[in-house]
Amino acid sequence: MTVWQRIYSALKDAGLRVYPAGAYSGACKEPYCVVQQAGTYSAGADSFGRTGYTIYYIHAYVPLSSYTALPELILSIRGVLTALEQERIVYFTGFESIHQIDDRFAAHTAYLEYRAFSSNVE
Repeated sequence: MTVWQRIYSALKDAGLRVYPAGAYSGACKEPYCVVQQAGTYSAGADSFGRTGYTIYYIHAYVPLSSYTALPELILSIRGVLTALEQERIVYFTGFESIHQIDDRFAAHTAYLEYRAFSSNVE
């Protein structure tokens, strides 16, 4: 199972509505999240033989009428992915984007950045 699949499955198994990037269309009616692979970066090998990492964005969306649900959804995502962090599959970089409005989906949105070292990327 790939890292992307592990992230997706963990969120889905926790009861969150989750979609691959580009799979959701229309106005946001209920909170949901989107898993996006956002690039792979090469680097010099470290002492564990890892030579780079892959970035994953976990986007959180809530309806325009439910702004206060956005921080709750973000906390839920963080809580679910803690298990993958403990397994050293991914780690949270500490970056949470600004909270903004996405007119395409009539939603408030933000994303969290996670990384997986190349030794974990399949």
